[in-house]
Amino acid sequence: MKLHVKKIVLAVFALAVAGVGYAQSDYENGTLSILKTDGTTFTYPVRNIDSITFVKNDVPVRPAQKLAIQYVADRNMTSPTTFAETTKNNDCSHYQWETAQASFNEVTVDGKKWHLPSAAEWRGIFPNEEGGRTISFLYVQCNTDLDEAIDVHGVRKSYKADYNSVDKSTCYALKFKKSNTQAEEGFAPAADNSLLCAYRYQLVGDFRNPGNLDAHMLVTVCYLGNGFQGDIKTISNPEWWKDYRSAHPDLCFEKTFPASGWNDTSGGAGEIVSVGTGGRYWSGSVVEGYPGFAWAFNFHAAAARLYPIHVTTDYAIRLFSND
Repeated sequence: MKLHVKKIVLAVFALAVAGVGYAQSDYENGTLSILKTDGTTFTYPVRNIDSITFVKNDVPVRPAQKLAIQYVADRNMTSPTTFAETTKNNDCSHYQWETAQASFNEVTVDGKKWHLPSAAEWRGIFPNEEGGRTISFLYVQCNTDLDEAIDVHGVRKSYKADYNSVDKSTCYALKFKKSNTQAEEGFAPAADNSLLCAYRYQLVGDFRNPGNLDAHMLVTVCYLGNGFQGDIKTISNPEWWKDYRSAHPDLCFEKTFPASGWNDTSGGAGEIVSVGTGGRYWSGSVVEGYPGFAWAFNFHAAAARLYPIHVTTDYAIRLFSND
């Protein structure tokens, strides 16, 4: 649709057609009025305008299923039936892997069922370490088309992913990209980008200050879907995130992971270490071929990834929802 007025210079306005009721030009007063469907009216002077072009914005359609990030609990556990009241680094308990398996395999908290996530479920949030430190806070690096075998609420598929580490506190990612390869047996390649999401990993606070209660990792996820036309560079800047979250607040989610340390039991009774400088969280999956080791999510000032850890170590617990 075009509306012509008398002057010659061209101006183009990109508006969401679905949000516009109608537009009309007033030659006598030299204005163009646009009435949006929410009742808001915008009036523009028509001098220096030759034509107005309305361009429909691509609005992502909400996915048919919940995103991986939506299954993650908001806080750590202080007991098998109690969530922490805060995300402070000292507000959680630490468990050996076998105890975690027995206590959190399936629990009911506040009337809702939760479970200790598998490594494949954790991979919906963070990558494995086989490809090196994919999320790096030491080096500027970009890794593209990495294979990931991910389980989202029982739906197991193989996806591609891109990770772009840009500085000492931020890494961006595109996860749940369609794939033509099978990352692991039992994980069929995803045929489309229906779950495609932008991820941002941020270290927040002073990770050089042991014992502080506020340093944490903030993970922000925005759903993109099949209509996204960009690449990893498109989303690798703060302006994109500000604009996208403003335009689509219902498609963006955040989770905070405290740098709650871990209980070092190598000396016997154990000592809580690395509080304020790192966080470690158990999965429910053993490392195949390595007896006595299980997968855990691990982050600190240098990197973040899933990593094999001996099962006698005490780590924090972050549950995933059954619903």
